[in-house]
This record gives sequence, C-alpha cells and structure tokens, in this order.
Amino acid sequence: MKFAVTADIHFSAYSQDLPWDDHPERLMSLKNALFDVADKCRKRNVDTIVIAGDLLHNKSIIHTTAQDVMLEYFRDQNDMKFYVIDGNHDLSGKGVDSVSALKSLESVENVRWISHQSKGELGHGVDNILFVPFYPGMKDYITAPTTKADILISHFGLSEAMLSSGISIPSSIKAKDLSKFKLVILGHYHLPQAMLYKKTHIYYTGSPIQLDWGEKNEEKRFLIFDTEKLKDVESIPTTGYKQYVQFDLDAKNKTKVIKEAKKLRDDGH
Repeated sequence: MKFAVTADIHFSAYSQDLPWDDHPERLMSLKNALFDVADKCRKRNVDTIVIAGDLLHNKSIIHTTAQDVMLEYFRDQNDMKFYVIDGNHDLSGKGVDSVSALKSLESVENVRWISHQSKGELGHGVDNILFVPFYPGMKDYITAPTTKADILISHFGLSEAMLSSGISIPSSIKAKDLSKFKLVILGHYHLPQAMLYKKTHIYYTGSPIQLDWGEKNEEKRFLIFDTEKLKDVESIPTTGYKQYVQFDLDAKNKTKVIKEAKKLRDDGH
C-alpha cells in the first residue's frame, strides 16, 4: 500500500502578509501546495496522506481563518484518507495535560487524528506503521522493547539532522535510537533531508512551502512510500506557493541573474 507524507504546514492567520486572492499570501500558498499534493497523489493512485505534525502554528491560539482553510481542505478531498498526528505546535503546552488544537478533526469523516494522549497506540495495525505524535516521554515509548513496527512516522528533532540554517541541535533522540525500524519519516525540521543509519532509512519530509526567508532557495517536497518497497521512497516537489529566492550577483552573471529574477517575478514569486 502506498502512503504520501507531508508535515509542518503551520496554518495561521498570517494577517501581516499581503493579500493573495481571498487569503493572506502564506495561507494561500499553503492551500495551493496542499491541493497540489492531493492532485499529484491521485495521478499516482495514492489515496492516503499522512500529516506528520504541526498542522497548525500558534499552539494555544486557534485562528478562525486558518482553521476554516484546514477543514475545507479535508472535506474537499473526500476521496482521500488522512492520518494526522499532533506536533508540538498543535499543542497548548509541553506537559502531559496539554490540549491539542486539532480536536476539531474528530468531526471530519476522512481524517484519523492521532493525539498525544494515545501515545502512538493507534498506529498499530495500519500496514505495520507506527504513528507517534509529539508528547513528553515519546522517546521512552519509541525505544521500548515492546514497541515494534517496520515504519515509524513521528514528530521530533534528531541530533544528526539539520535545520534550514545548516546547524544541528543536540536532541534526546539520536539515529541509533531508531535502529529497530526499517523506515522513519519525521516532521519538525523544515529542511527536506535524508540519512541512513546502518539499515534504517530516515527522512524529514520538510514543510510543503517556504514559510519564511530562512527557508529561501529550498525546493519543497512531499514523500510517497510503498509498504512493500520501503527503500523506494519517492520525493515529489510541491508547487503553487510564492518562493523566497536569493541571488548572488556579480559583474559576470548580472545579466543572466536579472533575467532569471524577472521571470520568477512574472511567475508570481
């Protein structure tokens, strides 16, 4: 069975952005990119999409416009199935008593919301995939000898992974802690990346659009994997969003760079 994975949508009001059609620019970019993901899934006969955390951005604050776009998206894709896990930005806090802003998804028929209170238990039985939402103590659950699956989809920072800035941050979870899994797909870091630890293939799907200038020049994507062919993970670029592009200009490339910049501007970036 094939699954698509994206993460780190960060729906918010973005009220400081310039308007684009009926929405602020980044909210419209997110909407376009997610519709693009669904369309490309249909063309590849993929009918299940996983969102690996941080569907919303503002933690304890729910912006009505953002929630409206989110719910409209799921209901418009009524021929698709979705698995959505909590990320840290979806929660009101870091403690065990934190509340998820994604509770509204309980009323959406084609969405299976996996909250931090389930501790990943709802992930079993779905083609040997373990879905572990963000919550305190998730490392203990993931590394426990009784926790078994071929595929892990979760939301956390990994010590060996990189931020968009190019730096790595020490984390309580390291690649060696994931060695029991054959395939690991994560949300949390917005930079698309892949690594191999022994026989474990690890991916960050990254955010579907460039959310700010810090993500400039990044080609955004989503992933498709087949539970029967775990080594063949497909990376597919997303489109439909306005890009942040930085050019290095000098006397030799000035004409070429200006021409390229004008084309990007004419294309709406």
